[in-house]
Amino acid sequence: MARTTLSILFKTDQLNREERINIRSNITAGDLITAAQKQFSLDGLFELKLGNRMLDPALPLDEQGVMDQSRLLFSATEIRRSDTADLIARGERQDFSVSKQRVYLSDDREGTEYDITWQPAVIGRRDPRDPFRNQLLAVDLEEAGDAMSVSRHHACITEAAGQFYAEGLSDRNPTYVNDAPLRFGVKALLHAGDRILMGRISLTFYVID
Repeated sequence: MARTTLSILFKTDQLNREERINIRSNITAGDLITAAQKQFSLDGLFELKLGNRMLDPALPLDEQGVMDQSRLLFSATEIRRSDTADLIARGERQDFSVSKQRVYLSDDREGTEYDITWQPAVIGRRDPRDPFRNQLLAVDLEEAGDAMSVSRHHACITEAAGQFYAEGLSDRNPTYVNDAPLRFGVKALLHAGDRILMGRISLTFYVID
């Protein structure tokens, strides 16, 4: 099995150092991020960059131009302040700014797929008493197993300039991406292959260009 030696510059609030590692060349960027988080007990959402280019966490390193002796940057993922609550209150569906063949979430346990065709794309359970609250509900988990562990408006996906973001919609109902808690009121950059956990339901995010 091919292996590669890399230098990784860790620049986070918790760690600022450079490490040399020898790993499988076909490990995904996401698995490398997870391994580094566990090794150094890092909390939060992180990304890897080769130069100025962010690596796709779902793809192997060797398919993304990472070669032996490459130098990667490990840093906190970009976050954006959220105006989603105001958009949801207005109940207005907005198109994505870019065209994608398909954007969807897949239930990790049951395999059910949920297409996302507008934003803000609310994830939760439909409210039979107030239909207005369901206008932006893109992922209705009412029939999913453990549905009651998810609130009516639990989390949300938005898009800007071709980048997708995830956020929790209530500080009382936590949302996690790849086991890292989201900060309420803040958008966290979402990558294809990322796993969103709400209550006892886990969904994986996919984008097909």
